[in-house]
Amino acid sequence: MFGGEPRDHDWLDNRPPMTEPLPYHREIRGQLEDLASLSTDVGPDELIALWFDALYFPAQSYVEEEGQAEWASCFSPEELAALAKFNAVFDGLADQLPKGSGWEQSINWLKVSSAAAIALNEVSCDV
Repeated sequence: MFGGEPRDHDWLDNRPPMTEPLPYHREIRGQLEDLASLSTDVGPDELIALWFDALYFPAQSYVEEEGQAEWASCFSPEELAALAKFNAVFDGLADQLPKGSGWEQSINWLKVSSAAAIALNEVSCDV
């Protein structure tokens, strides 16, 4: 904490209930849409980095317990299971994904795309 006193996080337990979902749900759906369509506007490097480094918190060991819990609270148990299943496919192929010209035609990117489409169908858009 930059040498200061530890911050009191009791406000997390005492805050009023949220009336709108946190943006994680919307951001995850957007990323799944980009992955399902293999968005060339986003590109392979960003598709990988956004998922593993920014949006899928269970893959990020540096996110503290409170952040993990807050992220998970944005999804139903079924949605969390669908995201975990997609992550397993994506993570299993990540080191084998080409990033050069024609990347979106590779069999492994097509597998990621298919898995993303399945997850997208299981993550509600009614939030």
